[in-house]
Amino acid sequence: MKVLITHGWSEENCGDYAIEKSIKEVIEDVSSENCTFNYWSMFDNKDPRLISQNTLKNKQGNVNVQGALLGTPPINFNMLGKVFYLLYKTSLSSFLLLYFLLQRIIFKKILHSPFSFVKNSDLVIVKGGTFVYAPKGIRGFLFAYRIAIPILISYLHNKKIIVAPHSFGPFSGSLATKLLTFTLNRIDTIYCRETISMSVLSDIGVKSNIVYCPDIAFYQTNDNKVSILDTDNIVNDKKIKPLIGITVRPWSYMNSAESARIYKHYIREMSLIVKLGYIDYDFVFIPQVIGPDHREDDYIAIQDILKDLDDNEKESVKVLERRLREPNELINIYSNLDLLIGTRMHSIIFAFISGVPSIAVSYLGPKHAGIMNEFGLSKYVTSIKDVDSKVVLTMISSILDNKKDLGNKIEIISKQLRTDIYNNFESVLKYLK
Repeated sequence: MKVLITHGWSEENCGDYAIEKSIKEVIEDVSSENCTFNYWSMFDNKDPRLISQNTLKNKQGNVNVQGALLGTPPINFNMLGKVFYLLYKTSLSSFLLLYFLLQRIIFKKILHSPFSFVKNSDLVIVKGGTFVYAPKGIRGFLFAYRIAIPILISYLHNKKIIVAPHSFGPFSGSLATKLLTFTLNRIDTIYCRETISMSVLSDIGVKSNIVYCPDIAFYQTNDNKVSILDTDNIVNDKKIKPLIGITVRPWSYMNSAESARIYKHYIREMSLIVKLGYIDYDFVFIPQVIGPDHREDDYIAIQDILKDLDDNEKESVKVLERRLREPNELINIYSNLDLLIGTRMHSIIFAFISGVPSIAVSYLGPKHAGIMNEFGLSKYVTSIKDVDSKVVLTMISSILDNKKDLGNKIEIISKQLRTDIYNNFESVLKYLK
């Protein structure tokens, strides 16, 4: 079976790579056929990141990576080059959509296509995550159009399409919302990773087969082969105080002035967690995402927090080395924590796989609330907009008082979610045959 996975992203975002890796693994597990996988990237052929940020996938024998038709503008282009790239690629993709549509109308099928990897695919899977939302304005519409293009091309090639477990929304821009609603209604099965997203899709008029399925990163496992103590020298002495992991992120949502205010507040409160808690706890900052560019590099936010700490406070803080990691390595690292404060949602999932309780700092759409609700931990969710250090420290104390019972419950649920993912994909592949 030839599987095309669209909207491929950077492996420097370990959560996104865990999604891509899990899709491949679950398809291989449920399929009785030999499978090959094409990842249709959001990086253009002219973007050096197409190679540099797909190194883990390119090492695998049954995997190929394709460049985008209309992707994120290449990082090596200047601002003028990026503008021309968007104008040219938007025009080209629009022409190709019309070309394929006319073939479907006249011949009832695609006779000629430059996308042989689409035409020859047996199944198209839209990578899960949280990139389907509709910002306002022209920029928001272009964002939505870039998301829609691989799906519409696959649809016009008459391919069976599945959206892997995904969060949807917010849908703010009306034109972008209409485009995405039209596009999503061309899909065979849409998996939502929380019931909130199912309601969101219903509200905007999506009538495709919408099914609940846990975030597919839960398909990853903890093999207990890596220890935080011996890989990164995070804790040099015998651990005495509870070890609290923290993931943070830079924040610039559509480059608005409001984003700058939110980020300043967020950094101040996250640093206050350390300032107020360092006597009782040890802290380790974990860069879960280090790319594909500075806007997504967690190390920037970590450094911004460290600037606020004095020498005594820094003594209780360690920082995990900034480098590319396999999801299983990070999962094993999280397993050494007593608790995680996670802004990166997949850091929470990685912690949960090892039964480590978490506090979620949400920042976009329903994904954090949905995951935490799945585990009965809704009261441990705060927002990047109004996170309060004293409230978070109260949450830490509450969780640590019940750590053993919570940990056992979380690990049991995580294993069940992995089974649910397998069953969902097994049933949908049977349905699509």
